[in-house]
Amino acid sequence: EADRAKGNKRTMLTRMIGQEIINAREGYAVHPAPDGMINETGHYFSEGRRKSRTVRKPDPERARFYIAMFELRKEGLMTDEEITEEVNSMGFLTKIRAKWSKDKKEQIGTVGGVPLTVKQMQRVIQYPSYAGVNCEKYTMHEPIRAQWKGIVDIPTWNEANRGVLHIEERPDGSLKMHKNYVPQDHSLDNPT
Repeated sequence: EADRAKGNKRTMLTRMIGQEIINAREGYAVHPAPDGMINETGHYFSEGRRKSRTVRKPDPERARFYIAMFELRKEGLMTDEEITEEVNSMGFLTKIRAKWSKDKKEQIGTVGGVPLTVKQMQRVIQYPSYAGVNCEKYTMHEPIRAQWKGIVDIPTWNEANRGVLHIEERPDGSLKMHKNYVPQDHSLDNPT
């Protein structure tokens, strides 16, 4: 009985994770949404069965903080510390979440509700999901245009990341992610 239960668990997980990989490669969300966005599930019928897929949309209450982060960083007039102070002055506090005991059976408190830090802003600004791009282990770390519109467009996301990460839009519509991107200068003196 125990072996059969273990086998059933393995089969269910294989089926579920396999479908998550297919959905992620088609540009749908399969993980919790980053702060500033929320997951929204839509239903459709295929082969006589009701199925669901998840997309992301801007959080009506919290998206404004992240739009401000990207816009201020894109302008390049303020340092990261000044941007952090500006977003905190808008009333930003991290989301409050439940903190659970080690055995995950009882809630022992909450975490969050603190102002934004510079390190956190620098980490969060690199999430491609904010630009409407899906790039994760299920997509083999290749960027895929998501089935949702991000809270900022790809050029704004690129300028805010300042070359640490760069999403290149190719002429055929595909995307390519670059790390430590430095655009090449093709001038008359250096045509190659």
